[in-house]
Amino acid sequence: MKRIMHIAVSLLLLAFVVASCKSHSTLTDDSKLTDNTFDQREFLQKVKANGIKSVYLTSKLKFSAALGGQDVSVGGSLKMKRDDVIRIQLVPYGIMEVGRLEFTKDYVLIVDRINRQYVKAAYDDIDFLKSNGINFYSLQAL
Repeated sequence: MKRIMHIAVSLLLLAFVVASCKSHSTLTDDSKLTDNTFDQREFLQKVKANGIKSVYLTSKLKFSAALGGQDVSVGGSLKMKRDDVIRIQLVPYGIMEVGRLEFTKDYVLIVDRINRQYVKAAYDDIDFLKSNGINFYSLQAL
């Protein structure tokens, strides 16, 4: 019985060694290099084919921000209507909405429900968005 067990373990180890040698030789084989030229038209067609076809998109999310030395994270939801609006609602513990970020083609709306304040501004009026070239369509693409 002991001898059969030694033979079985030896055969198993031999199979692993043979398999590892084969995979190693295929990983280091440089003889099959292909010409990898970048075709922009083909790339754009692949991106378009993988795009979302639906008009509406909803998702749950976890929003995290580092404020000073504290890390704040809160749950929420993302609701998007293609080419119209992107809405991010911040709802801690699923109880009540504490804030909302709304991105449209023309403006950004930030609502603070706790302090009853809001800010509505164009993309060019917000330095961070303007300097990074972020607009509605770049956010929608994300």
